[in-house]
Amino acid sequence: MTLWTYHPPGFRIDLPGLAINSLRSPYWNEPLTPLYKEAWAELRDTLGTDQFIWCCTASGCWLPNEFCPVDEWVLNVPDSQILAFIWEPGWDDILKGKGNDWEKVFVEKKLVKPDSNISALVPIPLLPAWGATCRGRLVNPLWRQEAEFLRTRDLAMRRRYVNMYRGYAANPKSIDIARKMDAERADYLEESLGVKASGHSEGMIALWTPEFQSRCGRSQPNE
Repeated sequence: MTLWTYHPPGFRIDLPGLAINSLRSPYWNEPLTPLYKEAWAELRDTLGTDQFIWCCTASGCWLPNEFCPVDEWVLNVPDSQILAFIWEPGWDDILKGKGNDWEKVFVEKKLVKPDSNISALVPIPLLPAWGATCRGRLVNPLWRQEAEFLRTRDLAMRRRYVNMYRGYAANPKSIDIARKMDAERADYLEESLGVKASGHSEGMIALWTPEFQSRCGRSQPNE
């Protein structure tokens, strides 16, 4: 089964001998999940281990969050090697004290299909056969599509795209959040394409073709 999992930038889930300290979970002292400690202890005792990572069975379950950046990983794990499948609404009810029905938490493996409400618990260390691959920082899907498109173009065009977003980010007429997002988009393209802005925005208007407008979701500027 193809799985997706999200972790802090630089955290390598594919390291041989990896061990996880569950006490460092961001949910450990989260006010919105007051029963996390008790629920985690019950889950650990049921599985007989606390050495696993939480994975999504469907893509697109996580949304980019500028305050909590994460890297996206993809791996393929046979159902037989997955510790358990979790029904997220049932797990969430237990964490928040809205219920205590553990039978609603675990999903039978034979019934599992990719679902945004079903997570998979995968044991660590990961096996090389599972092919864990880091896709880099989680970003808006349109940004990733744009980067894939630019990989088919020459270096000059890649750099012109980066220059364009740098230009938007420096535009004093734009609102702060728009400028911040354009700066992050330029950073992402530089990182994923291995190019740097040239320090100017000459020739960027020539990029405003119908194809480009549909990809970046903007209209041609009036000036």
